[in-house]
Amino acid sequence: TVVSASSSDRQSCGPLLMLAPLRALSAYNFFFRDERDRILHGGPMELTLTKQHRLLQEHRCQDRTKRRRHRKTHGKIDFTTLSKLISKRWKDLPEDQKAFYRQVASLDWDRYRMELSEQMSSSTAATFVRTGSNSFVAVAG
Repeated sequence: TVVSASSSDRQSCGPLLMLAPLRALSAYNFFFRDERDRILHGGPMELTLTKQHRLLQEHRCQDRTKRRRHRKTHGKIDFTTLSKLISKRWKDLPEDQKAFYRQVASLDWDRYRMELSEQMSSSTAATFVRTGSNSFVAVAG
């Protein structure tokens, strides 16, 4: 099942300004987010369609119109240690479990390509402008 954003799901930013499609994440990026949650909040590894849908929804439904507020650190583990631990777990992860995250990434890539083609067909002369560290807007010209 491909989860994609329909035009009714997207926020409109006015006639001349629209958000560029959210870039697709890699399998490792999805694993990193999932494993970080598991380390900080506990819980078992579940590789189900429900989990797949939740990972895609969490990525797609980010509010990119406003700058993210600074979060107070959780104090459980520093980022360097966390990233080293997660990268080791990814390296040791069995192929069948990596395949789950690769499938999630593939679905996200399909969503990205579909949204990009929809946007390019609706605005033939759009120029993308960087508005933040991860945000782009298309300015119709």
